[in-house]
Amino acid sequence: MPRFKPEYGNCSAGSDCTAACLAQLRAAKAKPYATDRSRRIPGLDSEQDEFIRPKTWYKRVVFETLAALPQFDWLNHRHILHRWVRESEAEHRHWTDELLAGLTQYGLDKKLRRFHHHETHAANAFFSSGYDQALVVPLDGYGSGCAGGVYVGDAQGVRVLHRFPFPNSLALQRVFR
Repeated sequence: MPRFKPEYGNCSAGSDCTAACLAQLRAAKAKPYATDRSRRIPGLDSEQDEFIRPKTWYKRVVFETLAALPQFDWLNHRHILHRWVRESEAEHRHWTDELLAGLTQYGLDKKLRRFHHHETHAANAFFSSGYDQALVVPLDGYGSGCAGGVYVGDAQGVRVLHRFPFPNSLALQRVFR
């Protein structure tokens, strides 16, 4: 297996500059977060289209008050999660059916190939890693009806070992606990 070499800052592949890279990362982390407004996002007309407006003061007060009450906060998150799961699954089925119908209508169903959401994450991670063999675990919450999976990447490609059915995701556990 090739040894991983950092490639950010003044470091280049093949150089042994771990201390310099770590110093650069520490310096970057020490800076306070600031939104970069120097570059525009193509296709958006104004800055208001780029950034979500902050909630009004009364909405912030209501949300902060309710979040401060653990029992209510837990019940509210549980209710929202269950509703979101139902709506997400129904939406996934709807858009999948609509996509397949559209592909069939235009005669593209045999010409185009659809890939599973987490398999594309796993393939991207493995093929860009530089490793000859790797265990890949994409966990991003939701995609193609699943919450993540376990894959193995090697010379034959990327193969699925296990998929986590939605909504069994570590990402969602953190958000809705």
